[in-house]
Amino acid sequence: MSPQEKHVRIIGEETRFYDFGPFRVDASERLLLRNGAPIPLTPKVFDLLLLLMRNLGNVLSKDEIMSKLWPDTIVEENNLTVNMSALRKALNDDSSQPQYIETIPRRGYRFVAEVREVNAGAAPSARTTEPGSIIDASLTSTERDVAALSALGAVSNFDWMKRHKFALSALTIVFLALTGMSLSSLFKSERAIESLAVLPFVNGSAEPQAEYLSDGITESLVNKLSQLPGLRVKAHSTILRYKGRNLNPPEIGRDLGVQAVLTGTVTQRGNSLVVQAEMVRVSDGAQIWGEHYSREPADILAVQEEVARRIADASHLKLTGAQQQHLARRYTENIEAYNLYLKGRYHERHFTSDQVKLGIDYFRKAIEKDPGYALAYAGLADSYVALGAYYVLPPAEAFAEARQAATRAVDLDQTLSEAYVSLAMVQYCYDWDWLNYEKNSRRAGELNPNDAKNYYVHSEYLAAIGHFEEAIAGAKRARELESPLDVDTNLGWILYLARRYDEAIEQYQKAVDLDPDLFRPHRLLGLAYLQKDRQDQAIAEIQKSVILSGGSLEEKAYLGYACGVAGRRSEAIKMLGELKARAEREYVSPYLMALVGMGLGNKDQALSWLDQAYDARSVNLIYLNVEPIFDNLRSAPRFNDLLRRVGLPS
Repeated sequence: MSPQEKHVRIIGEETRFYDFGPFRVDASERLLLRNGAPIPLTPKVFDLLLLLMRNLGNVLSKDEIMSKLWPDTIVEENNLTVNMSALRKALNDDSSQPQYIETIPRRGYRFVAEVREVNAGAAPSARTTEPGSIIDASLTSTERDVAALSALGAVSNFDWMKRHKFALSALTIVFLALTGMSLSSLFKSERAIESLAVLPFVNGSAEPQAEYLSDGITESLVNKLSQLPGLRVKAHSTILRYKGRNLNPPEIGRDLGVQAVLTGTVTQRGNSLVVQAEMVRVSDGAQIWGEHYSREPADILAVQEEVARRIADASHLKLTGAQQQHLARRYTENIEAYNLYLKGRYHERHFTSDQVKLGIDYFRKAIEKDPGYALAYAGLADSYVALGAYYVLPPAEAFAEARQAATRAVDLDQTLSEAYVSLAMVQYCYDWDWLNYEKNSRRAGELNPNDAKNYYVHSEYLAAIGHFEEAIAGAKRARELESPLDVDTNLGWILYLARRYDEAIEQYQKAVDLDPDLFRPHRLLGLAYLQKDRQDQAIAEIQKSVILSGGSLEEKAYLGYACGVAGRRSEAIKMLGELKARAEREYVSPYLMALVGMGLGNKDQALSWLDQAYDARSVNLIYLNVEPIFDNLRSAPRFNDLLRRVGLPS
């Protein structure tokens, strides 16, 4: 029997149970269990798991997977990336050392675990609640009532009871009457909510293209609520890592260290927009507030305002009239412009050059619809900052566009913190106008003390000027706003610049463990390894960053530097030749060539490229005074003259 025939027999469409490692898959009930305990998966993630298993040992291309998961629908590769990341997290699988799903660079994915068919009886229960356990916040209201009774020891056999909800509703009423309790007293909040995470609203529409709407509502609510005094709201980038993961809200809340979480679903069908939202207390899984809205799509802004107001009420916040007006504030009255802005942010935050350019197109269209839309100008500025900072466009070209858009945003709305952050980014990354950078960063902090991007940029600025203790304190303070992944990467970078390499390695390893598919943490970990003379580990990590980035020139330049330091000169020279060849037909930052020159020990050549990088205002020159890569140049007069011209304050 051929391997292919055996594969079909073992994992055929008719199979109900599959076992691999500690996992069991019940195909008919669509359940994934680990040692008998259910692992929640979204329908699309479960479909992905089945598809990979049913092609055991075979490489499936990304296009092939997307065509099977989303037939007759054009979707972006990011949809697959998000679902693949969620599946790997559910399986606790490391993409660098896969037990189950292997990434085949430039080809696709392959399921590699041994899978066997199971002729078993009933699969383990998908959801149980033991007396004294936390009540599952994903249950219906009736189920939650029954779960509460079960937790109190009043009734048993919870799964059987869920199938007899009518009788159980009566049972609930009788029990509460006898005990003198009420469900409101059972779930009543005893204190105000001071910390909240707004989890990614789920796109309930059949069209993946509507994803921008659910993401946009999530971000809008975070922005509105984060500016309210007395309520600490997790930043939008924090909760993005939970997107596509069907986890228990109290579990996520404990992970994030908040008192409550807000979940929701957005469904758009023709001229109908349905928004469901629920606020759940983390300590016991009880619903604090929930609502179902069915409106026309044009009413989306009104729905957001209503949800924000109800969250403020449910959190027992005492708001002034000005703060109540803030919750009701609209940055545009043009629904078309608003939707275009949401699409722009949806693409801009993916950080690939093609996605950012698509975001720019949407921001420009939003501005055409509403020339007074300050948020759209801020989004446009942020997009051009990204293209300039990562050398997709020449900095002079990218930052000229960014400055114009950011300045326009500030002119239109001098109370918009995002506008000041965008302008401060231009002054920090390109103008090297430190006085005005600090002025605008400070103003953004006054308008919104919870702006995570502002915190991070300022902590890196403090590191660039050598104020490491303040920078480290600022990065740690940001943990209250941002996700551990972002904090560990940011803090690791500052520790690396401070020459605290062991601590930097610890932070980068945490970031890699949280999301092994992000490429920059691997590169930064590799640079820290290199400073500890762990050259083989360094090159292995930076090679991962090259692969995961899709062959980014920036990552290749760092690999060339590492190869040069490790004595692998032929590889470093080859990398330098590729950069030079690419520079003849597209923009390549001279800073990247200077990196490889430093790895090869060509100091004079590296200094010449750094001079060219200065003329081009390459962003990385900000860190020139503290970047360990250039330590061998610090006694050179040309290098010190370069530092003087960059002009960082002491």
